[in-house]
Amino acid sequence: MTDRPRLHLHHGCISVANMDRSIAFYSDVLGFKLESRRYVEGISAEIAFLALDEDRLEIVCHDDAKPLPDFAKDVSQDFQVVGTKHLSFGTDAPEDLHAFLADKSVDGLTAIFDNNPVYRYFFFRDPDGIAIEVVSRIAGGSYGDAVQHAYP
Repeated sequence: MTDRPRLHLHHGCISVANMDRSIAFYSDVLGFKLESRRYVEGISAEIAFLALDEDRLEIVCHDDAKPLPDFAKDVSQDFQVVGTKHLSFGTDAPEDLHAFLADKSVDGLTAIFDNNPVYRYFFFRDPDGIAIEVVSRIAGGSYGDAVQHAYP
């Protein structure tokens, strides 16, 4: 039997209502750099790829973009719906990043939660209301242990 070759996550993809606004947000606030941007007539949408070191984010802006549904703005309701729930980024300096985001007046910035034995985390939202999580690992343990504390 052949072993599976190494696999890594290449990119995540989000849909947005305003491409210029989203590129500015992910660049100015999170440090991404625009790699490519083009319009694809076959799907009536503009697509951009942004890079942050080795990480990639694909942003799609359809000509007839629809807003984020209300249920997706409430985690307790959104977990019932199949689909992507949020983007998550890691940092070694959660307090510094939290202060930076507060200075930028990002929407939905929560406190830093430290109710977890494996990591500390907080959330905020991009201009379209998409949830973004920031995680900082603080101790050993498994993500299974972390989930048990984050979602009792």
